[in-house]
Amino acid sequence: MKEILSPQSIAQEAKTFYKNKEFEEAAKRFKAAAEAYGTINDHINEAEMLNNCSVAYLQSGNAQAALDCVSGTVKVFYDNGDQKRMAIAYANRAAAFEGLGQYENAIEDYQKSSEILKELGEDEKRSQVLHSISALQLKTKDVFQALASMQASVNAIDKPKPKYRLLKQLLKIPFKILNRQG
Repeated sequence: MKEILSPQSIAQEAKTFYKNKEFEEAAKRFKAAAEAYGTINDHINEAEMLNNCSVAYLQSGNAQAALDCVSGTVKVFYDNGDQKRMAIAYANRAAAFEGLGQYENAIEDYQKSSEILKELGEDEKRSQVLHSISALQLKTKDVFQALASMQASVNAIDKPKPKYRLLKQLLKIPFKILNRQG
């Protein structure tokens, strides 16, 4: 007879697979945990597991499956007033779009995530999102916007680590040059 596992047990199994870098198996377990939470109408945890599933699929190289998992989670968090997880869901969806080469959609979702994280005072997470925006802007050859986004990324952190302080100083150079030419 097959043992029926609780959603929490399935989620814990998924986390173990993820920790062991078995991303495809982790994604399957996160999806199973989401379905289990769905059967008990726990939609917040269902959406959380789908977000985790998306991250695991991205790690396994399957951006389309990642997007499929995360596509409806922003609305669930919005409907439940969970701004922090909504911002993370936007960032996860952006990462899936990025994996699919849909850079404009990715930038748009990263920007939505950044705005929410700014409102919440989540400076470290916002800095990471701004860094992702900058990298995408470089890919799309929008160099000046990339510099501005990177500048915003390092400025978002109140007490930056030494490497960020150095980056902050280096980023001042192009803006000084541009101001002299203008």
